Amino acid sequence: MRRMAEAFVPFSEVDVLFVARELRPLQGLRVESALRTGPLELILLLEKGNALRISAHPQRFRVHLTGHLEGTGHPVSPLEQALRGFRLHRVAVPRGERILLLEFTGTSRLGEHLSRILAVELMGRYSQVVLLGPDRRILWTLKTVSPALSRVRTLEVGGTYRPPPAKPWSLTDPERNPEALRQQVRRVFPVPETEDPVPFLKAYLQRALQTPRPGLFQWQKRWIVLPHPVPGLNPMQATDRLSEAWDLLIQQLEGRLEAREPSARLLRRLQEELERLARYPHWNQVAEEILLRRDELLATGTLEIPLPDGTRETITLAPGETPESLSARYRERAARWRRGYERVRQRLQELTAAPGDARPAASSSPETGVPPARYQVYRSPSGFLVYVGKNARGNEEITFRLATPDDYFFHARGVPGAHVVLKTGRQTPREADLLFAARLALQHSRAAADGKGEVSYTQVRYLRRPRGRVPGLVILTREQVLQVRL
Repeated sequence: MRRMAEAFVPFSEVDVLFVARELRPLQGLRVESALRTGPLELILLLEKGNALRISAHPQRFRVHLTGHLEGTGHPVSPLEQALRGFRLHRVAVPRGERILLLEFTGTSRLGEHLSRILAVELMGRYSQVVLLGPDRRILWTLKTVSPALSRVRTLEVGGTYRPPPAKPWSLTDPERNPEALRQQVRRVFPVPETEDPVPFLKAYLQRALQTPRPGLFQWQKRWIVLPHPVPGLNPMQATDRLSEAWDLLIQQLEGRLEAREPSARLLRRLQEELERLARYPHWNQVAEEILLRRDELLATGTLEIPLPDGTRETITLAPGETPESLSARYRERAARWRRGYERVRQRLQELTAAPGDARPAASSSPETGVPPARYQVYRSPSGFLVYVGKNARGNEEITFRLATPDDYFFHARGVPGAHVVLKTGRQTPREADLLFAARLALQHSRAAADGKGEVSYTQVRYLRRPRGRVPGLVILTREQVLQVRL
C-alpha cells in the first residue's frame, strides 16, 4: 500500500454508529484494565483479549476495537478503580451524533448495584472522554475544562455532566438540516456529484446496516474508512469489521505499512546531513590533541588543530575551563554526531531500499549468541548488558524471558517503540547507565526524529501483562520518567 497525499479523514457519526454495532456483541464482558497509552489516548481492556482504543487526539480522534497494541500502558487509577470488574451493559449512540455512550454495571463491596457511563465525545479538538456516576456526576475526565477555558460547558470532577450541543447537520440523520447537509457533506463524505445527499445517505445507511462491507477506499487522493462501498470509489482493502479498517489506516498513517516514495529533495538533504555527521571521528582526534598539547593550551589559551579533511579547528580555552573538561566536551560531541550518523544512515537505507530487500543485520553477540533479527545487545558505561528488542518477538523475549525482577525496563513514553532492558545482576546502576539505556529506548522509537523526548523506566518487577495476553502491550504499575536528548 502507498500513503496517500492527505493524512486523515475525521471520524464521523457514521463510524460511531457502526463501531457501536461491533461493540454490542461484547455486552456482558468484564473490564480488566483501563490504560493510558499516550497523552490523549486510552485502551480499555475487556475479557477474552478484547481491546477498545479511544483517542481524543485533535487530528486522529476515534474509537474502535483494536488488535494492534504496541508499547506500554499506564493504569489510569480513577478509571480502573471505577470500572475494573464491571461488565459492559449497554452501548448507545445519541441519534445523529458523534458520541458513544458505554454503560457498565457492577456491585459495590456492600453488594449494592452500581452503574457507570463512559461518554466518548468525538469532535475534533473538542474530543473528550468523561466517566459519569449517579445523577450524571462527573467522576473522571480525560481533559479538565474549567470555566476559565470555556464559557459554554465546563467538565470538572464533581460537576454535573451536560452533553455537547447537537451537531447542526448529520450524516446519520439527513433530515435534521437538509440544506446545511447539502452544502457541507461533500467535504467529509463521498456523495456522488449526481446524487442528492439526503436520499442518497438514507439509502446508503440502510444498505450498510443490512449488508456491511467495510474497508479502506481511495477518495480525493487519500484513504478513508467506509462501512460499505460507494459507487465510483476505488477500493483499497476490504476488512471483516470497520474497526479493522481503522486499525489499517492508523498503521498506514504511522508509517508501519509501506512508505510513500521519498522526494529527491529529502534524499539530498539526508545525504548532505550524513556527509556532515561522518566527520564525527574528527572530534575524538581533537579531544586527544587537546590533552597531548595541554601545556601549550594553558600557556596560550588557544590551539589550531589540523583535521584529516584539510580544515583546521580553532580551540579556545574559556575562563575557568580546564583542558580536561574541554576534551570531554569534544568527546561528547563525537558521540552525539556518531549517533546522529547511524540514525540518518538507517533512515536513508529505509527510504532507498526496494520492497522486500533484506536489511543489513547486526552480527550476533559472541557472548550470548543473540539472534540479530530479534534483539540487539549493547554495553552500558558500567559494563552492564543492555538488550533492545527489534520486533514483537524480541520485545517479548527480552522482557519476559531474559529479564529478572531486579533488571530495569525502558520505553519511550506515549509512542510506539522498542523494549529496552538493562541487566544489572542486582547491582545498582549509575545515572550514566540509566541515561544510556534511555537514549537507546528513545532512539528506537517513533520519537527519535524529534531528537528528544520522555522515557519511562521501572524495575521489571513492576511490569505486568494484560490478561488475555494482548500481544505487544506491557503495563507499568510504577514508573519514573527521564527527559532524554539524542
